Amino acid sequence: MERPDCAQDFAPHTEIVYEKLAEQPFMTQDDLIEGTHLPFLAVRDATETLKECNLIEEIIYSHGKLRLYRLKSSDERAREERQASVA
Repeated sequence: MERPDCAQDFAPHTEIVYEKLAEQPFMTQDDLIEGTHLPFLAVRDATETLKECNLIEEIIYSHGKLRLYRLKSSDERAREERQASVA
């Protein structure tokens, strides 16, 4: 999957989380911690950065304790950017 320009200057821990999500589509924060061997704060920072860059989607379940992350497709990002420019 091709990354947009904002991904070029990511910190190493953000790159690792991005690559892990590219391998496995849906992961919780605990899955990412276990799969990357990164500390909690590094994974949290990486997911926040990737969300700000509109590269991942965060799915929060109703009880608020479980969050799933997945990479967004380039089509999804383009559609959201078009909608944002119209609004």
